[in-house]
Amino acid sequence: MTKTNHKRTKPWGLKVHENFFWKVKQTALKERCEVVELVERVLSDYMEHKNQHTHTHTHTHTLNLKGEKH
Repeated sequence: MTKTNHKRTKPWGLKVHENFFWKVKQTALKERCEVVELVERVLSDYMEHKNQHTHTHTHTHTLNLKGEKH
């Protein structure tokens, strides 16, 4: 497992659908990281993607978990 230098101090309890829970858990296991680290990576990638697109477009799209635009 990877370790970060960040101290996590805030609890974050979430209620999610069971199939989403297992997708995230299995992905974290494949990546050999904690679920919270996976969420941090995904958010970082999302913000980077969003910033790249807001500079080239006048509007943005949000992506759902299946990658479909809304």
